[in-house]
Amino acid sequence: MKTINAQTNSRPSNAISLFFIALLVLVLATVIFGYLFSATAHAVRTRISVDERKLMSYAARDYWHSRMGPPNKDDLSRDRFATDIISLASCQPRNAKILYFYSGGTGYKKYNSNTVGFAFIKAAFGKEVVLNGQARENTYYNAKTYCKMWFNRNNKAFQDGKMWLMCEIYIHEYGHMLGLNHVDSRQSVMIASNDGKLDINTRCKSLFP
Repeated sequence: MKTINAQTNSRPSNAISLFFIALLVLVLATVIFGYLFSATAHAVRTRISVDERKLMSYAARDYWHSRMGPPNKDDLSRDRFATDIISLASCQPRNAKILYFYSGGTGYKKYNSNTVGFAFIKAAFGKEVVLNGQARENTYYNAKTYCKMWFNRNNKAFQDGKMWLMCEIYIHEYGHMLGLNHVDSRQSVMIASNDGKLDINTRCKSLFP
């Protein structure tokens, strides 16, 4: 009888052990699945597709073509050019190459995760710029930065796939490549910080609803 009782009393203990083992396996499976799903989700948005870049280049071309000529009295954007400078650029919006970086480090990586992207001043021009029929040296020319802009893969807007905002950033960075610095007008795409609350370019919203 004692042996039988001992075996009978061990059954609840075994059931409890099996329950906790099953629970542990379930928790581990959930953690692993969540990690894999998160990694996969982030992997989907690690770059801008060819078609997306093409649409962004159209928006940039249209925007900067519309910014040529003297401003009217109601224009407070301060991001205009007196001449059709975009026609002088050897790197047109459709040719601009997008590169990527991860923030938090040295060099280009020194930017924090709030930095969406960057480009270099007058990087849309080659070694020489023909102006009024005369070739002039582009003192800003650098083969490493020519016709390139960089986007931050650590930025939340990029990771979340807010392509309408990335479109505005594309226009912004190409503005630098044409020679513009930041301005303090919230009516300009060249404002230093676009937190996504500025609806400057309706074309981007229509291309990426």
